[in-house]
Amino acid sequence: MHYALVFTDTCKLSIFVVLANFEEDVVEKLPVEFECGIYCGWASVDSGPVYKMVMSVGFNPFYSNTKKTMVCNTGSCLI
Repeated sequence: MHYALVFTDTCKLSIFVVLANFEEDVVEKLPVEFECGIYCGWASVDSGPVYKMVMSVGFNPFYSNTKKTMVCNTGSCLI
């Protein structure tokens, strides 16, 4: 998981983001019909707190677009 804190010069904006890259074996178990795209919903880990999330499912240029990947993003934005 990755965390980011960002401040800008024009306004006091802080962003806390958690990124989770799913392991290849998890992605490979997806049904063939599971389409690439951006999904919104809720996420929790090990019965922990529930957060809003956005998940990207698609082919990654890092892998020459040969492997489907899944990345889940959760976090909050304070202005």
